[in-house]
Amino acid sequence: MLFEYLIEYFLAIIDFLVNYWYIWTLASLFFLGCAVVGICVERRNSRSGIDRVDIENAKEFQELLENVLKGMGYRIDSHHHTNDHNLDLIALKDGVKVMVRTIRNKGKVGLKAINDALKLKAIHECHGVIIVTNKSYSGRARDLAARNGVVLWNRDDLATNLIDTGGEVAAEEEETAVSYETGHVKTIDEFMEEQ
Repeated sequence: MLFEYLIEYFLAIIDFLVNYWYIWTLASLFFLGCAVVGICVERRNSRSGIDRVDIENAKEFQELLENVLKGMGYRIDSHHHTNDHNLDLIALKDGVKVMVRTIRNKGKVGLKAINDALKLKAIHECHGVIIVTNKSYSGRARDLAARNGVVLWNRDDLATNLIDTGGEVAAEEEETAVSYETGHVKTIDEFMEEQ
């Protein structure tokens, strides 16, 4: 009797698979797609070395970011450590002075960071601001940055720039950053021309 129920149950499963092949095919493709995306992200992260940003001390992070900026064609004019353990770099390229604010966080970067960077932009008389974090930004911070022309690099943008420059002084290449005004990728040069 138990054997008959098992056979009936097994046949019901086979019947379901045959009659509803499109459901299990779509489910299989979905899970396969998720696995492929996960593998691609993990490979990109390992190539970029982004994970080491979380464990580096402030000085190592500063050197890494300076090398990325140099690889993008910037010259580092000066750097300032702040009381909140963040770093401000003044970078120059083609006569344009950009304040680069680095924020290593355990969570999302909020409005305060954007406001602080805008104040420092005025103090240092810079043409533009780039804020770099090892995490992400809150929605309100992205909105404020977009309204004020601040370029935000989140963890993915930093990983992309690390790959593009090798985290070292590299040949000058056209680099990109996401414009939160339009959601489109812009080159840093295009961003600077708009300012």
